[in-house]
Amino acid sequence: MAYLTEDRKDRGLLLDKQMRPNLTLLALDQFTRGLIDEKAEERALDKAIDEFDIRAGDRAVRVGNLSGGNQQKLLLAKTMLVDPDIVIIDEPTRGIDIGTKQQIYGFIDRLARSGKSVIVISSEMAEVIGLCHRVIVMKAGRIVGELAGDEIGEDTIVRYAMGIEGSVVA
Repeated sequence: MAYLTEDRKDRGLLLDKQMRPNLTLLALDQFTRGLIDEKAEERALDKAIDEFDIRAGDRAVRVGNLSGGNQQKLLLAKTMLVDPDIVIIDEPTRGIDIGTKQQIYGFIDRLARSGKSVIVISSEMAEVIGLCHRVIVMKAGRIVGELAGDEIGEDTIVRYAMGIEGSVVA
């Protein structure tokens, strides 16, 4: 299981470090044999840049100098490097441009289609409706509704969230 934090700048990435150590930190055991295998890390970074379309003019750039979208794609690549079966993605597109949002949505869709369990936590209604096969609606920290398939819609979600529809589920 892996958790992709909503706060990439304070909790997800080391902004003063380069991309390579950021990418491999979570999976460091895959790159150490007494010492860190920097060539293996470079190969992993090559793959991440290609697979997640991370755009940086220089591989040695400090992560804090990348755009928000490229930081988010690096964080996603870092999280997926440990090959989790379950991925919790909290606010996957906060603070990124619309083009990168579409890329992130595509990555999440491919994860789900590959057999991974993906839990998306989002405050963006369109994101929830567009990405999720099942929606759990919460109010005041309690589950108030569960929607699936054609039931998933903005009106229904809002009605549950406002307490107009449904009741607290144990």
